[in-house]
Amino acid sequence: MYPWEKQPSEFERYIAFMDCYVRVSVTVGGERKGYFSVTDDGTSMNVDTIMPDGTPLIFKVEGHPRTIDKMMTTTELVNYVLTNYKR
Repeated sequence: MYPWEKQPSEFERYIAFMDCYVRVSVTVGGERKGYFSVTDDGTSMNVDTIMPDGTPLIFKVEGHPRTIDKMMTTTELVNYVLTNYKR
């Protein structure tokens, strides 16, 4: 087996996960809706904004991701929030 054919160990996969994702909380109207592991692509995820109906919406980076959080990209997170948390 060549070195590039070697499957990464569980620890190497975990390190790659920790290096590629951040944990983001979503708060809608003052109520925390959940935590998500979001791809760290350089986009600032500390955002205070409003939903289309005027409800306050806060995205906040909470630190290291957790493997139990739903994993997605920044765009997928915004689409998920707009679809699932409208009043």
